[in-house]
Formats: sequence, C-alpha cells, structure tokens
Amino acid sequence: MQYATPRHVASLDECWFYHVIDLPQHGTVNHFGSWDLRGRFDEYVGGVNLAGKTFLDVGTASGFLTFEAEKRGAIVTSFDVATGDDVNVDPKTSAAEKRKEVVMMQNGYWFAHRLLGSKARAVYGDAVRLCEYVDPVDIVLVAQLLVHVRDPLAVIQNACQTAKETVIMVEGSFETDDPIARFVGIDYPGTNTWWHLSTGLYRGALKTFGFEIESVSRERYRCNHPAAAGMQEICTFVARRAH
Repeated sequence: MQYATPRHVASLDECWFYHVIDLPQHGTVNHFGSWDLRGRFDEYVGGVNLAGKTFLDVGTASGFLTFEAEKRGAIVTSFDVATGDDVNVDPKTSAAEKRKEVVMMQNGYWFAHRLLGSKARAVYGDAVRLCEYVDPVDIVLVAQLLVHVRDPLAVIQNACQTAKETVIMVEGSFETDDPIARFVGIDYPGTNTWWHLSTGLYRGALKTFGFEIESVSRERYRCNHPAAAGMQEICTFVARRAH
C-alpha cells in the first residue's frame, strides 16, 4: 500500500470542506455545499463500534468522517480520488473546475489533519479498483460516494473484498425489494451525480459479494448545497461478512 505524502497547507483559503467541521484556531468551517454531520457520526455509521478496529474511509473528501472515526479509537486509512480526472463528471460539469475542487478538497483534508493532530494515512486512487490500492481492513465505510460513480457495483464489490468483517454503506436510497437503480443525474445537473440504488439492490449486491445486511436505518441530515438544500434523507446499511 502506497500512502500519500502529507501536504503542508498554510491557509484555510486554499481549502474546501465537503463536511462542516470545527477546527482549532478557526472555529466552525461551513463551506458552500457542505453536509453538516456534527454530533451525528455514530448514527451515521449505524452505531458500529470502531474501537481498536482498522477502518477504511472510502471517499474521505476533506476527512470529517476519518477524524471522527479516530476519536472513537479506530486505526484509519483515508481513500479518495488522486485527481479531478478520476471523477466521473457529467457533461454539464467543468473538468477544470473539478480538478481545482479536488485539489482544494485534499488541501482541506491535510489542513484539518495537521490542526487535529490526526494519525490517519491517506491513499489516492480510483474506487472501482480499490483492492489494487489498499490492504484488507476490519471495517470499510463507503459514505455518499456511490451516487457519484457510474459503476457503483464495482465499488461495492471492491469494498466487500477489502473488508474482513464489516461494510457500512451510507447513501440516498429508496425502499423497494426490487433490485433496481434510479438515474438521478437529470435531477442534479452539473454535480456529477448519477445513481440512487434501491434497498433491494443493496441487499442483493452485498449478498452476492459475501455479506449479509445486519441493519438498515434512515435519518435526515442537513445539506447546504443549493441542489439539495435542507434536511435530506440518507440510508445507512451495515453488513457483516457471511460465514
């Protein structure tokens, strides 16, 4: 596993945060489009006990979930795209803007990493080939990433191959036993948004790749992106490796 070299980021102005975050010396940082999960991490990950577990945060973005997992005693590796060219942009999304956004998002990760004294290590690559970049861990978290990839099943398969014990999937989803996907890109143009998968599809896909869903929970979380402003319903699937 090849870890990324920590990046020294001197100024908050060089950063963008996918999640609202509280930072020493800066207080609450609430950037355009951020999700506010503060105080709700435990329900967001389905109440899974992370203490002493090796933990992979897939799609870490600016690192909020990584840093919260560390606070709960997890040994964390963060994973995200290497460059904006790895992002599955739609035709209405500017590739140049996406490259800039990824750099600023990575800057946010390393800026917060330093201020919070994090010991997490980062790996960059393409999530549809996750197994090529990372070693197996106890728990794999894939949170609000599948909606942004054109081949979500490849990411689910790689997450299952990487997880020794538990997979946690957190995404927008809809309730039906039919194993189907809904194309949502037309609803959110210019946001590299693609799919919502049904609960039936999660059950079937996770079972296909060796996992059984243990719990499913739905909660509403605050987003301040204009395309999805307000309280949005998000579904958390906790799955254990079948024996």
